[in-house]
Amino acid sequence: MTRIDFYIMESGETLDRERFSCRLARKAFRLGQRLHIHADGEADVARLDELLWTFSDTSFLPHARLGSDETVPITLDCGQSPDPAPDLLINLSAGIPQFFSRFPRLVEVVGAGDENRAMGREHFRFYRDRGYPLQVHNI
Repeated sequence: MTRIDFYIMESGETLDRERFSCRLARKAFRLGQRLHIHADGEADVARLDELLWTFSDTSFLPHARLGSDETVPITLDCGQSPDPAPDLLINLSAGIPQFFSRFPRLVEVVGAGDENRAMGREHFRFYRDRGYPLQVHNI
């Protein structure tokens, strides 16, 4: 069963959520894990693609958009799921990916603000009502 971690941020800025997701991706990569980052749309995927190159002066995270010919440990997309599913799914979209249960672990990054918190609570209830193990981390 998929383990689900909620990271609750003090900031509501999209860029802060994305930077935090890059740090999570770096940690997973260093642990030898493969991961997929799911975003809302093409503009978000493009921004994440750029951010994974630039968020740290001292590291580069090998990544590619899903469907490219490259074999890399980190993939990005806004609709499809990688096949086979990697170790970790980071969800940055407003919706719950239909394919989340194919992953051993899912991370939901929730920003501050009424709208973000409401979305986070809705996702939490969805997973909880289906019996998924949940962890909450305030950062």
